[in-house]
Amino acid sequence: MKLFENIKIALNSVLAHKLRSILTMLGIIIGVGSVIAVVAIGQGGEQMLKGSISGPNNTIDMTYTPSDEELNANPNALFEASFTEEDIKSIRTINGVKQVASSTAQGMQLRFQDTTVDATVNGINEGYTDVHSLQIAEGQNLRDIDFRSGRRAALISDGLQKRTIQWTKGIR
Repeated sequence: MKLFENIKIALNSVLAHKLRSILTMLGIIIGVGSVIAVVAIGQGGEQMLKGSISGPNNTIDMTYTPSDEELNANPNALFEASFTEEDIKSIRTINGVKQVASSTAQGMQLRFQDTTVDATVNGINEGYTDVHSLQIAEGQNLRDIDFRSGRRAALISDGLQKRTIQWTKGIR
């Protein structure tokens, strides 16, 4: 019975002090709305910051180019690996990192049978095709065993295939 008496007293108090009750409700509504707005602004800012740091498909590209001083001291610095296997292993241990792709590129002449073309050759690790979402048009993707064993395996672009190989299957 005390519960109903307490509810009755509370309602009488609210009705007796209407202005105070309205101002209290208004304060609660404004307070809750402010908290919601601040949280939404914080989450929006976080997403904007992540979007400005990461590239397409939520990736972050780290590129190293030797400085002029490094090139003067070592002219081969441009062709040497800038990230070691230890660097890649360390990056993999960072919380939130799903895959690490590394690559190095060099322009060279490629020869297939009697055809020679200028092309860019990219040396990649096992995470590259996943991170860059490469679509394999023909054949199979590179496998982990290809990387671990140092097998001579390659992926070639459609353009290179059309310029050099007039539809030859079973290229090894």
